[in-house]
Amino acid sequence: MRRLLATLSVAAALPLALPASEFDWLVREFSRQSDAKPVHIPLFGLARFAVATTHPAGTSELHLALFQDVEVESGRFSQMTDKAVGPGWRHKARRS
Repeated sequence: MRRLLATLSVAAALPLALPASEFDWLVREFSRQSDAKPVHIPLFGLARFAVATTHPAGTSELHLALFQDVEVESGRFSQMTDKAVGPGWRHKARRS
């Protein structure tokens, strides 16, 4: 029983020791600069789990941050994202 509790404690603390992803960094930076907090989306964790396990269309991760009642100019948003994660975050659409 003690071994199980020790394993669960380590597993629960592991995400706290890992570095934050670029997405998490961007959400924190946007929250800090806009004074807005992301809105909780019910059952979104289940959707993330489904994407992580089934890999639809080759997707391996799903992240979404929803902010309410925030007005930020698109140029300002691009500037914040470029500062937080670099200019390479934009995905260019493929042409067929």
